[in-house]
Amino acid sequence: MRSGGPAGQARRLLAAPRQPVVLLVDDDPAVRDGVTKLLRRAGYACFGVSDAAAGLAFARNRRPTVIITDVQMSGMNGLAFLEEARRRPELRDVPAIILSAHGGDVVSDGARRLGAQVVAKPFDGKALVTRIGEMARKGARAPS
Repeated sequence: MRSGGPAGQARRLLAAPRQPVVLLVDDDPAVRDGVTKLLRRAGYACFGVSDAAAGLAFARNRRPTVIITDVQMSGMNGLAFLEEARRRPELRDVPAIILSAHGGDVVSDGARRLGAQVVAKPFDGKALVTRIGEMARKGARAPS
């Protein structure tokens, strides 16, 4: 029997510790699926979840190399998710990208305060992979 779903994905990720792990938090299934496929083809172990609570739960079990979060989500938005993640010592320095269709000063200021980069939607997949690669190589985020 094939092990699917989040538990199966988590087991597969745990079995492949050498791949950089990208945690993707986005409530849009099309974006989540597209980015997950893109990053897996690029050699990343990408784990996509639909909300902030699932993202925090995943990060408790496996420290991601890079976090990507949409800014506009139901429930806890991406800035609040990243703020909560930054309160956890094990996630404080994980590089992060905030995806935003609306940009603006609130998003830019929040991203800067949280040590994250903003990527505008729609985005170029190749450029996103390049940016993630740079962040993964550098490791910890720059202090804010």
